[in-house]
Amino acid sequence: MNKQIVFFLAFILSVSIFAQDKFKTHQVKEGETIESIAKYYKVTPYAILKLNPEAKKGVEKNTILIIPSSSTVENDERFQEKVTFVTHKVRKKETLFSIAKRYNVKVDDIKRYNKELYSRQLDKGEKIRIPQVTYVPVKETDSLPDGLVRYIVKPKEGKWRIAYEHGISVPELEKLNPEMGTVLQDGEEIIVPDVHQDSVKTVDDIKYNYYSVQPKEGFYRLKVKFGMERDSIVALNPEAKAGLKAGMILKLPKETYGDYNIQADGKLMPRFTLIDSVNKQLTSKVVVAIPLKLNEVDFNSEAGAEDKLKRDRLLNVSLDFYSGMLVAIDSVKKLGVNSEITLLDTEGTEVGISRLLNSASFKNYDAVIGPFTYRSFNKLSYGLRSENLPVFAPFTSKKVELYQNVFQTLPSDEVLRDQMINFIAERGQDKHIIVIADSKNTAVRNQLKSKIPSAQIIATESDNYVQMEALEESLSMEKENWVIVESNRIPLLTNITNVLNSLRNEERTIVMFTTHKGDAYEISDDIKNSYLSALKFHYPTVDKPSSLDNNFHKVYEDRFGTYPNRYAIRGFDLMMDVLLRLAYKKDLYQVASEVGETEYLENKFDYKKQYVGGYLNTGAYIVKYDDLEIKEVK
Repeated sequence: MNKQIVFFLAFILSVSIFAQDKFKTHQVKEGETIESIAKYYKVTPYAILKLNPEAKKGVEKNTILIIPSSSTVENDERFQEKVTFVTHKVRKKETLFSIAKRYNVKVDDIKRYNKELYSRQLDKGEKIRIPQVTYVPVKETDSLPDGLVRYIVKPKEGKWRIAYEHGISVPELEKLNPEMGTVLQDGEEIIVPDVHQDSVKTVDDIKYNYYSVQPKEGFYRLKVKFGMERDSIVALNPEAKAGLKAGMILKLPKETYGDYNIQADGKLMPRFTLIDSVNKQLTSKVVVAIPLKLNEVDFNSEAGAEDKLKRDRLLNVSLDFYSGMLVAIDSVKKLGVNSEITLLDTEGTEVGISRLLNSASFKNYDAVIGPFTYRSFNKLSYGLRSENLPVFAPFTSKKVELYQNVFQTLPSDEVLRDQMINFIAERGQDKHIIVIADSKNTAVRNQLKSKIPSAQIIATESDNYVQMEALEESLSMEKENWVIVESNRIPLLTNITNVLNSLRNEERTIVMFTTHKGDAYEISDDIKNSYLSALKFHYPTVDKPSSLDNNFHKVYEDRFGTYPNRYAIRGFDLMMDVLLRLAYKKDLYQVASEVGETEYLENKFDYKKQYVGGYLNTGAYIVKYDDLEIKEVK
C-alpha cells in the first residue's frame, strides 16, 4: 500500500514539474492587455486566449492567466516565427547590453542582424536594427504550389526591386500577392517565384538606372526616350529578347535617363509638371496655422507694435513666410486654380494650439500648413489624426512626429547624407577618395567606408587638425582627389581647408566634400569661402539659391517694396506645391504616390511614404562653391 502511494506521489510530482515547464501563471496589472502580456512572455495573444477563453472579452486587474512558455509556442508546428524590426539610434553611453535589455532581446540577436557589431563597438548616432520576434498561427492554406516561395521584405525594398530580382514584372508580383499594399512593410511576408540563388538578379544602382516598361510600349518608343537601340537594351536585359511587357524592369546605363528623374534607389521616374495637369473645376481649402502672436501686439500703440516687430524673430519669420504664400495664391489664381485660404494664429504656444483644436473646425479643409515649431506642430497634427487631414511641417525636420497624416517638407539630415554618399559612390568610381572624420562622426565614416570600400581613412589629431605630411602622402598625382570631411569643429575645418588649399596645384586636383554642412561653415570667418571655392566644395542642401532675375522677385518687390528673403521664397514654393497638388487631385495621399519630384524657385518636393508613419520629402540638391557662387551640380 505504501509503495502504491509513493508511486502515485511520484507520478503527481512529475506531472507538476512537466506543467511548470510548459505553463506559468500571470497576475494582470493595471493597464495591461492580452497583447502587452503576450509580448512580455514572447508568445502570441492567440496562445494565451486558447488557455484562457474567458479573456476574449478583456482582462481586469488581478485576473490570473495561464501563460504557455515561449518554447511551447516555438515547437508548435501550428505557429511560425515572424521577425520584424525597429530602428534604434544609439545614444551617448548606450551599450549593446542596455539596448538589448530595453527591447527585451539578446545581444547575440542584435549582432546577428547588424553583423558589423561582431568586430567593433557601437558608435554614438549610428542606427541599428532591433529584431522583434513573434509567433503567428500558420494558415491551413499556407502550402504553396511548386515554383513559389515565401519572401520577407527587407528595409526600404520596393515592389520593382523585388520583382526585378525574381525575374517578373510588378503586375505579376501584385497578382501573386493580391492583398499587397501600395508600400511594402519591413518584415512583411510575400510570395515570389522560387529562383535559384545563382539566378537572382542583383540591383546595382551605382552603375545602372532601372526603368519600368509602360503599357503598349515597344523598342521604338524606348529609342525615342533613351536613344538606345533594341540590341543594346537586350544585351543588358536578355529576357527582353522575347518581347517587352508592361511592368517589366529594364536595366539601363547610368548615364541614360532621358527626360526622367533618377530616384535614390536607381529607379527612373517621369518628370511631372503639375501646372499642366490642374483641374479648374476643383476648389481647394487650406489652413495656414502660423505664430502671428496677435495677442501680444498692442494695436493702440504704433511704437509698441513696431518694437514687437523688431524684437520678435518668430513673428518676422511668420510674416515673411506668409507674404511669399500670398504671391503663390495669386500665381495659381492666374492659372485658373480656385482656392480658399484660412489664416489661423497659433500664438506660438501649445496652449494656442489647444484653443484652435477646441474652437476651430477643420472638417471641410483639404490641408493644413504649419505650425513652425515641432512641439506646436506635433500637438496640432496629433489632434487632426482622427480627421485624416494632411498637415505639412514647413521648417522643422527634427523631433517631428511622423504620424500617418504628416508631410515632412524638409528633407532630414539622413536623406541629405544618403544622397551625397550615393552621389560620391556613383561619380567617384575613377577618383581617389579620402575620408577625414572627427570622433563624433565615426558612424558616418563607417557608412562611407561601407559604401566606398576603396576610400582611404586619415585620422585627426585630437579632433583639432590633421598632419600635413600624412595628408600630402595620401593624395594622388594620377587621379582627381575627392576629400570628404565630416566635422562641425571650427579648428579642424579651418586646418583642413587651409592644408588642402596649400596642397592644390595644376598637377594635383583636389575637390572637397561633406555629407552634412554644419553651422561652423557659416559662423566662422576662419573657414574662408575663397578656399572653399578653390576646392569646389560640394555638399547636400534642402534648397538652392535662386536667380534674382525671375518673375517672382519682380512681383514680390512691386508688392512689398523689398527683395524676398529665404522664408518668403519657402512660403511661395510650399504654397505653390500644395495648391497645385490639390488642383490635380483632392486626395493628397494618392497624389504623393502618383506624382514624382516637383520643383519651384529654391525647393524640391518628392514625398515618400514611410514604412511606419507619414510622408518624408526626399527632394534635395547637391551644390558646390564655384567662383565664389553656389551652383547646383547637375
